[in-house]
Amino acid sequence: MPKNYGFARCSLAEEKGQDINRQVRELKAAGADEIISERVHGDAKVKPQLDFLLENIEPNSTIDKLYAT
Repeated sequence: MPKNYGFARCSLAEEKGQDINRQVRELKAAGADEIISERVHGDAKVKPQLDFLLENIEPNSTIDKLYAT
């Protein structure tokens, strides 16, 4: 059965005001069935949680994303 996945990402530094919990709340409010999140710099070549999601997404599912800037 298709799912609506959410993906939230913030840089490693919380002191920059990036709130991954806010992103998770917004994804839940938007109807995400399952949320994957990680703290990794946007320029990082490897994003393990995003890779996991892309490798395991169910057919006909959707992904919504929120990135802190």
